[in-house]
This record gives sequence, structure tokens and C-alpha cells, in this order.
Amino acid sequence: MNVQARSTMRNDSLTRALALCGIVGPIQFIVVPLVSGLLRSGYDPMSQYMSELGAVGAPNAIVWFMTEFLLGLMMIAFAFGLHRGISEGKGSKLAPILLVVSGIGWIAGSIFRCDAGCVNESVTGTMHGLVGMFGPIPLIIAPLAILPRLKKDNRWQSYRPFSQIMGALGVLFFCVMFSGEVSPALEPYRGLLQRLAFFTPLLWTVVMAIGLLRLSKPDQTGSGFTV
Repeated sequence: MNVQARSTMRNDSLTRALALCGIVGPIQFIVVPLVSGLLRSGYDPMSQYMSELGAVGAPNAIVWFMTEFLLGLMMIAFAFGLHRGISEGKGSKLAPILLVVSGIGWIAGSIFRCDAGCVNESVTGTMHGLVGMFGPIPLIIAPLAILPRLKKDNRWQSYRPFSQIMGALGVLFFCVMFSGEVSPALEPYRGLLQRLAFFTPLLWTVVMAIGLLRLSKPDQTGSGFTV
């Protein structure tokens, strides 16, 4: 095996590791609040935000802190993997940058916890309200921002319709979630609307990460790698 082949194998192993971050991070973020919400007495996932699981004074708040913090770290790692795995072009760095910003936002949101009931009055709670949207908003935009880059890479063109649909749904759900902040009629469904808005782009992330993992496997001849 020559030096170039060994280098390709090392690089491809790194890409696969980064792709796994894009699978594990979102899945644990989806599963943990679902399970934690079911186990917490009096918690209603239909009407209560996920952040309330980690609110100041909440029982087992450390679980939510670790869940959100890990999502942020893994989202940043996946951003680099996705950048490595798709051919570059004009504006090619926009989507990975959005994923990095999203990761930083999730980390910041985990550090600054919301107040009880997410009625933010303390400094920490106010900061949570300010930085809390820096996690989901860039992630919601990313499926749309990556469309031009997918078009330039034949291996990824089949993912464009999925990215278009998930991007549109993410924007739609986020707008409905935001309207729930000012509409009394939607207030009983705030938790559900938040989960729809957040989980949609996270599902997109998982699918893209699986695609990256698949494309970074050794080719059938054993002479090289697909990424």
C-alpha cells in the first residue's frame, strides 16, 4: 500500500467518524427528552418546552445539560465531515458554517439554563432566551443553504429533494412555533410545536450523516474510497 492510499484510508476513517457524530448527536437529543419527559411526574411534553427539563431547580437537570451540550459538540464535528464529503463550489461553505454556529448555539443554550417554566427573569434565564435560538435557527436554514452544493456533486444530487422538503417543513414548523408564543389558542401545544420545529432539521442531519457514512466506505474494487 503506497503512502497516498494510506493517507486516503486515514482521511476516510476520519470522515466516517465525523459522520457518526451527525447520527449519534441528533438521535440522543431526540430520545433523551422524550424519555425524560415521560419519567418526570407532572411534565407535559405537549405544552412544555424541552428546556424546562434542564431549568434552574429542575430534578436531574444535568441530564438535559449533557444532552444539549453533546448535541452541540457533535454538530460541530459533523459540519466538518459534511464539508469534507461534498464537492465544493460557490457558496459551498455556507451550510457547514451554519452547522458550526448551530453547534455553538446548542452548547451556549446548555450552559445558560432557563428559569422555572421558561419564564426567564434571572440573568441566566435571560441569556438562555437570547442564545437559545442560535442552535435551531441555523440548523433549520442549513438544508436549504446546502442545495446548490448538492447540485454540483453527482453523488449527492438524489438528496436535494429531501433537503428541499425538510428545509421547507423546518421553516414552516418554526413559524408555527413562533406564532404559538403570541397565540393563546396554540399555547397548549407549545411543546409539540417546538419538537416539530427542532426534530425536523435533526432528522435531516441524521439522513445526511448516513449518506456521508455510506459514501465514505471503501469502493467495491478495494482500490480507493468513494469520498
